[in-house]
Amino acid sequence: MRGLSVSKRFKLNLKRDITMIKFIKNFRNDEDGAVTVDWVVLTAAVVGLAIAAFSAVETSTSGLTTEMTTALDGADATTTIGG
Repeated sequence: MRGLSVSKRFKLNLKRDITMIKFIKNFRNDEDGAVTVDWVVLTAAVVGLAIAAFSAVETSTSGLTTEMTTALDGADATTTIGG
């Protein structure tokens, strides 16, 4: 821009500024990014709920497994079935 006249520099700067203003207006009106953020948040919530549900089920089945093991260890098949 050094060798350009003042009016030429002004026109180039004006053109660049207008292009930037159009870009900003289009960016502001574009809602695709907002929708993506909504889906990411929704997916994270579903994954969090799934982890919480898995944790609750896993804890309950651990206790049930321990109780079943204890009950089966104490059982005698011949006396229970036969009689």
